[in-house]
Amino acid sequence: MKQFLTAVLIVSSLLAAGGAGASLDRSVGGARSQGMGGAFVSVADDRSALFVNPAGMVSTGQAGVYLDYAEPQGGATNRESRIGLGVPAGGTSVGLGWYRSDARDVSTESLLIVGAARKLVEGTQGSYLSVGAGVSIASASVGGRLQSERRSRKSDVTADAGIILKPLPVVSFGYSVWNIRDADLGTSGGERWSRVQRWGVSYSWEEKIILSLEREHGARSRRLHYGLSARTAVPLELMAGFSEGSAAGGVRWLGSRFRAAVSFASEGGGAVTWTTSCEIAFRRASTGGTK
Repeated sequence: MKQFLTAVLIVSSLLAAGGAGASLDRSVGGARSQGMGGAFVSVADDRSALFVNPAGMVSTGQAGVYLDYAEPQGGATNRESRIGLGVPAGGTSVGLGWYRSDARDVSTESLLIVGAARKLVEGTQGSYLSVGAGVSIASASVGGRLQSERRSRKSDVTADAGIILKPLPVVSFGYSVWNIRDADLGTSGGERWSRVQRWGVSYSWEEKIILSLEREHGARSRRLHYGLSARTAVPLELMAGFSEGSAAGGVRWLGSRFRAAVSFASEGGGAVTWTTSCEIAFRRASTGGTK
């Protein structure tokens, strides 16, 4: 397993050379990330981490599956779906994921991701340093609305990587980079899946309240994201957040084996994206459980 992780990191490093282009948006990252305004790169402690910051896959502690679906309304653009499987093995967490985005112009983008993460350093009281990376086959197609019209298809290889540093039990720093190698799909006006970087910090109070701040830097976007989550006596997590021009919120049910969330992001002008998700653990969590 160590050799597998090393190979993933080496491949990601080799793919790091790439040009700038127009970044196709896959920034929702899942219902919990959306509900916290996108400020999730330093939190990433559930099974959606594979799609946000692969270094966070080490936090779940047990095998499980993740599913979500994002539905746009009132002028919002893309429908998005994700399916992820995470399995801890010998100190390394391995993930397999699939992502799909369907745009209104009949274009479709998808990713098949294989990733791994490991804690390099682990200290007392929950402090640690983890790294993660994933290699993806990206594909896209564009075609007319009529069955007789021919669709244009293209695929390419890209990669993601991330790091999480938790020097204190209450503070966490995160960094992730998507599309390390720009995927030259060339199916939507010549656009590419271009590199997007995220830096973030979060503060946790008594494992009940999380405050997070994140900066996103892409080919066409430079945004700040702010997030808040609060756990109640009932096993619920309430989420709220905003970024430039967007407000978000949501709620998450925290069961021992089954967890579900619904969240929204409003872009203004009546455009809203609703996202629902569920996580299923393959066995009941022990004391402390998954986050």
